[in-house]
Amino acid sequence: MKEICFVFCMISICRSDTNCRTTGWWILQPFSKSILQSFLSQSKEHLEFNSSNPLATYMQKDQHPVYLEFNQQNQCKDSSLPPFIANITEQTFVEFKLEIPYLIRQNKTVMFKPLVYQNDFIDVEASKFVYGLPAYFVSSLVSMYIAYTI
Repeated sequence: MKEICFVFCMISICRSDTNCRTTGWWILQPFSKSILQSFLSQSKEHLEFNSSNPLATYMQKDQHPVYLEFNQQNQCKDSSLPPFIANITEQTFVEFKLEIPYLIRQNKTVMFKPLVYQNDFIDVEASKFVYGLPAYFVSSLVSMYIAYTI
């Protein structure tokens, strides 16, 4: 009986959505391809720059666009949980991502996220486990706040 209950719980969690109130800022910045290559070489997949990306006409030939993403996720709740449990497990966290768009992997355009910093240990582990992202824990909100104000 316990096993059946566990399976039904896992099915409902797998089909659920996480709902958050998000405040985010994105900075689009050209970076030197030689700097970005060090990130690409760390990938398990072979990644190449898509030099025909829509932003290429606005950049020098040795540059590629990069997004710096700053987010604050507020009141994140899992929709599959009963409301009283969702309220108990509600999370608020801050994160920073370095994102490299317009890369080619197996003839498809992808976005690579080589760096993710979060101020919640559980979210760091979830980012690694669920999404396979290279997430790191930032122990101080002060450092995240400084990043917001730059």
